[in-house]
Amino acid sequence: AIATLGVGYSEEQARLISKYPIRYICFDSEAQAQQRARKLCNELSTYPGKTINLVLESGKDPNEASKQEIKELRRMLV
Repeated sequence: AIATLGVGYSEEQARLISKYPIRYICFDSEAQAQQRARKLCNELSTYPGKTINLVLESGKDPNEASKQEIKELRRMLV
């Protein structure tokens, strides 16, 4: 896992993320954060592998998401 610590990210962080064959991006569900998530996904799409933007349906961020949603995501991703 690589944390960007917010919706901003550096070229170095993007480079590190690009090394994983399957990449999941999970930013806050707010419009601005999702815009940045899509931008990062687009940048990562030029690298081999697959990049998936996870958009939470409950809560603004993973900390506020419902336990059920987090449980379903974990089951889906493992």
